Amino acid sequence: MIAFPRRSGFIVVDSFSRIVRLGEGIASTGRISQAAEERALDALKMCAEIIARWEVTALRAVTTEACRSAANGDAFVERVRRETGLKLEVIGPEQEALLALSGCASLIDHGAKRVVLFDIGGGSTEVCFLDVQQTRPKPSFSLEEIISMPFGVVRLSEGLAEGGFAGEHFKGIRKRVRDGVLEGMPEGFEIDPCRDHIIGTSGTATSLAAMHKGLQRYRRREVDGSWLTTTDITGLADRLEGLGYLGRAAQPCIGAGRADLIMPGVAILQGILDATGFERVRVADRGLREGLITELMADKGSRPGGRQAVQAAE
Repeated sequence: MIAFPRRSGFIVVDSFSRIVRLGEGIASTGRISQAAEERALDALKMCAEIIARWEVTALRAVTTEACRSAANGDAFVERVRRETGLKLEVIGPEQEALLALSGCASLIDHGAKRVVLFDIGGGSTEVCFLDVQQTRPKPSFSLEEIISMPFGVVRLSEGLAEGGFAGEHFKGIRKRVRDGVLEGMPEGFEIDPCRDHIIGTSGTATSLAAMHKGLQRYRRREVDGSWLTTTDITGLADRLEGLGYLGRAAQPCIGAGRADLIMPGVAILQGILDATGFERVRVADRGLREGLITELMADKGSRPGGRQAVQAAE
């Protein structure tokens, strides 16, 4: 993602995204596979080419769970540096969650006193619990707790035959996520589902929102900031299960790249909602990259009007 600063925030001028499944196989082997490395390197080479087209004055590239947990994570980071020139920074769960919060802060309603923010990733899911103080000119947030659970859509989908992530298996993962969130929730963190907010930043949430809206082509402006109710999500889960892999792959806003990942994502999402009691979730098509850019601009003291760009990649 490449952006220019403007008076309020920034404007994105170029971006690129590709599903590479870097964490594929790590749960069973403890290592990033050769195939996953090659997929990621192909995408990162494309990123490097895009960066070269712009006068980039600040750049930050990060990697998360896959490189945190893989025995060869450091070796992969070094290979990326040699072959693309990009210096990947391995960040921890807390920093990952705080960056996502920075990217999503503007979606939080000023009337909320408690906020839950979650990010469903490929290898893990992070859940943040936040207190909101109604300060002026804008609210401020204090982070009460961050939990990182080893439930990610790639990790959960591995080794399952077509249709395997359904029925009792689906219910079991949903319950394990619910229990994990309840166990990690800070003591005294009382949620009012009618007033407080839960925000989801992940491909699962955005894909469900796009499908719910019946979009034939993904449009960020219609998804970002939209809402899904628990009834919506239950209906979508039933429909997705009934479609099977090929039917999910044919859905325009899911496709083959996410066809086997969406059901694990739905189980994680429903488990989080079960634990917190919210009956609707706000969908954010923003998160870690936007948080990186926000921080880069703050560090550089960027001001509107220049042609210099900042770039963030994950």
